[in-house]
Amino acid sequence: MAGINDLLNKAVAECLPTQAEEEKLKLKLDEFLQKLKQAAKNNKINAEIMLGGSAAKGTFLKKDFDVDVFVRFNYDYKEKDLSEMLETILKKISSLKFVRLHGSRDYFQAKYKGIYYEIIPVLYVTEPKKAMNVTDMSPLHVAWLKTHLNDNKHNDNKLNNNKINNNKLNENKSLRKEILLAKLFCKAQGCYGAESYIQGFSGHVLDILIVNYGSFLNLLKSSQKWKQFDVIDVEKHGTADKLNQSKISPLLLIDPLQPDRNAAAALSTEKFELFKQKAKEFLANPSPDFFVKKEYSLKDLKKLKTSSASARLIILTIKALEGKEDIVGAKLLKSYTHILKHLQLGGFTVTTSGWKWDKAKKAEFWFVVKESQLSDTTLRMGPPVKETRSVEAFKAKHPNAFVKDNRLYANVKRQFRTPEDLIKALIKDEYITEKMDSIKLKLF
Repeated sequence: MAGINDLLNKAVAECLPTQAEEEKLKLKLDEFLQKLKQAAKNNKINAEIMLGGSAAKGTFLKKDFDVDVFVRFNYDYKEKDLSEMLETILKKISSLKFVRLHGSRDYFQAKYKGIYYEIIPVLYVTEPKKAMNVTDMSPLHVAWLKTHLNDNKHNDNKLNNNKINNNKLNENKSLRKEILLAKLFCKAQGCYGAESYIQGFSGHVLDILIVNYGSFLNLLKSSQKWKQFDVIDVEKHGTADKLNQSKISPLLLIDPLQPDRNAAAALSTEKFELFKQKAKEFLANPSPDFFVKKEYSLKDLKKLKTSSASARLIILTIKALEGKEDIVGAKLLKSYTHILKHLQLGGFTVTTSGWKWDKAKKAEFWFVVKESQLSDTTLRMGPPVKETRSVEAFKAKHPNAFVKDNRLYANVKRQFRTPEDLIKALIKDEYITEKMDSIKLKLF
């Protein structure tokens, strides 16, 4: 056990900012929060400015300084357009460039002194029943976790983060370390994030899971017993039967503050199973490699191709559309999935495939296909011979049909014999072209 603990401690240590980086970051964050606070005051708007996400929890990673900021408007503004009010505040900060993004309530992205911020307008609520938007609860989720981190003793969930407490990261380092390990692991395995193009484990979900299981290793071990639709209810609400049926996912994670909400609603079956498989592999053979995201290079992909003399490596280089990250990413994911599915339907064996996106303009899809060329014809299965009407229709379409094992079959000419011909046709189709700016194909 000492060996694995040393491995885990090293994995966290290598991904944490240095003390100098941390102090520099804190100064920048505090300066930005103060500017927002002053701008709200100058506009005579009653709002509290607070950090959210990993910056508030102390679970941010080196060179991963995207920061959430919540502007908590007084509840008296509940009938007002909070996004418009926030835009008024942001316009008062000289030289600040920001963009407005659409969501359940519009929010803003800005860059200030090298740090990217998401600035989210919410109502100041202290209990779930007063929330008028799902984002209104986000500050309370931060407060909930902090009660477990022993960072903030509070009576009414009120947070005052206008000034960053430099001692907070020194409290309950153990639980923070476990959350960081879970985050690093999921990022490396491609299952971190609730965005529609990822459909994985959000930071909030990992927080709840670590609080529930107590440690990263316990989470991995427990995941091996997970079954579809298992319920995890850390606060023992007993409300699984009251969940919104449209938000059911492979893991039913009862939100600690909203008992009728599945916190893991965005989780797909694919990422659920991926997590379990990678957890199994780590437990069987612990390695620091599980905490480092594998970035495939062209050289790596060419090595994968050499597994078969007739294999074909196909790389698509894509210029993504402008727009909101979640929407653009979802379009890329749909395009990738569409191409992969049609390769498989076309009779090709895809031994390896994947995609990456820099969240700016460039994306790449890659497919290693076992066959460089298929036969001229393929066998198509028809109906059982006892289905008379279906048999007649199949024979009319395929005069060369024959019977085998009481079912009709026919040899039909393939539309595409090579994977590149199929992909060339797919990337000209409107289903793909409307989801990206441009696409280029390379063959190896």
